Amino acid sequence: MQTCFVCLEACNTRVCSTCKCYAHSKCWGKYVQSRAKSHTVVTADKVILFTPWSAECPQCRGRIVNVKPVTRSDTDLGRYMVIALDYYSFLAALEEIECDDVEGRFTLYSTLLSAMMKHKAIIRSDDDITCILKNELRVMYKQDNWAAANLYHMQLFGTQID
Repeated sequence: MQTCFVCLEACNTRVCSTCKCYAHSKCWGKYVQSRAKSHTVVTADKVILFTPWSAECPQCRGRIVNVKPVTRSDTDLGRYMVIALDYYSFLAALEEIECDDVEGRFTLYSTLLSAMMKHKAIIRSDDDITCILKNELRVMYKQDNWAAANLYHMQLFGTQID
């Protein structure tokens, strides 16, 4: 009987094929969890998620291919960044809309805001997006006389425009 390299208790589960490294499945899972971190990189037009394909053996430093699968919590930052980048581009588009046709402008407003409604929680959690969107909705409501802006404000933030 060998000892687990994490908890130092008796164990017979070998984790490395090149050396005599043993670990319980729970201990091995904790070790892999701490060593196999995913990294998110944001470029100009993409969000790239780097996940390790192997973990390092603690004894011989060899590569062990048995690592944890990618989970939703690993991709959380990447998913958030994609949505936040989309919303910042939506907000920039709202500021840049210059349309002589009032109905056409209101249709564009509705299209952009309807797309943003899908992720209300992310909008509410980002202070910058919340502040910008509230200001834009206020401008649409007061200066453009677009009554639907008040409805979108109510759906997104739970209050009417003051």
